[in-house]
Parts: sequence; C-alpha cells; structure tokens
Amino acid sequence: MSYNIGDFDTAVQLLRYIGGIDNPDISARIGHVSVHVECKRVERLALAAALRQAHRDANGHALPVVVHRRSREPWLVTMELTDLLQIIGKGPPPCKE
Repeated sequence: MSYNIGDFDTAVQLLRYIGGIDNPDISARIGHVSVHVECKRVERLALAAALRQAHRDANGHALPVVVHRRSREPWLVTMELTDLLQIIGKGPPPCKE
C-alpha cells in the first residue's frame, strides 16, 4: 500500500496482531519508522490512558499511536507531535528495533 502525504511519499506495511506488550493491535511501518497502533472503538475514550497503554505496549520498539472513533463518526489518530515529526522526516531518528 502506498500513500502520498503532501510531498512525502512512503510505503506503508500493515500487520494485524492481538494486542499486548510488543504485540500491537496493528503494526505498521511507515518509511523507516515502526508504529505500534492501539485501536479503540468506544463511545467514551480515556484518551490519556489509551496513549499510556500504547507507550507501555510499544516497549520502546516503535512509535505509539492510538486510532479511535465513536459510532457513526470518522476515525481519528492521536500521537505525540514529536512522533509525527519523526514520521514525516522532520524529527529525531526513529526508535531502536
């Protein structure tokens, strides 16, 4: 799968998992960056707790991301700004794998 983010072309590889430490709901590789994705589909989300879970479960091996949505609403993505900058190539080097 290939996406164009502005002028940033990247290949995205996605794998689904069960969840847990070092076992994300979805594992993605965006260019040179591994991403640990926590997926939440709930009406009321404790966003800070979900992001803490993503950080804990990523275990320093990938950037933590939470994707979430309520019923009949679009999917949203929550991550730290420094991690977004890293993905688009404007931040520090990626996490060790």
